[in-house]
Amino acid sequence: MVGLKIKVALFATIISLGFASAGKIMESDSSEGAQLNNFERAEQLSPLINVTWSVDFDNETVTFDVSALTSAYVGFGFSSEGGMYNADMVTGGVDNNGVTYFQDRYSASIGEPVVDMEQNWSLISAREARGITNLRFVRDFDTGDVQDLPIQDQETYFIWAIGSADGINYHPERGNFRVNILQPK
Repeated sequence: MVGLKIKVALFATIISLGFASAGKIMESDSSEGAQLNNFERAEQLSPLINVTWSVDFDNETVTFDVSALTSAYVGFGFSSEGGMYNADMVTGGVDNNGVTYFQDRYSASIGEPVVDMEQNWSLISAREARGITNLRFVRDFDTGDVQDLPIQDQETYFIWAIGSADGINYHPERGNFRVNILQPK
């Protein structure tokens, strides 16, 4: 129990350090003359998971950095309704041998999400240390893949899950968070 309290305290410290640097607005040149603002934003989705994301309007991409208090897999994505139905997501982690795994998935129903035929979420890095798994990845606003949801300037839900072991299995911890990904707040 003491070990878990220390991990939660360490995780909370890491989250607060990340949030301290989040929320930066960066000016971006636009060929049409309109000024688009790239930005970085962070949210704590639960006491066990947080996400920081950077929006690049010039390249129409979003880079996500997800940290979770787990040595098992992490699931993260979006859904217009806030649940697994019609959800666009990734699952990833680092196994006991230090091997990274990461897959673009979709879910048309409740149950294990299906591996997408087109892998449109690109892993930048994955690491696991001291019971915290961190995944950094990027995705285009619109991949053109019918199994991916476009990232639009409207409210949607981040959905997340934390597995009990590596490999896709039942996730005892899960939730959603209402957000407009393309707005700084």
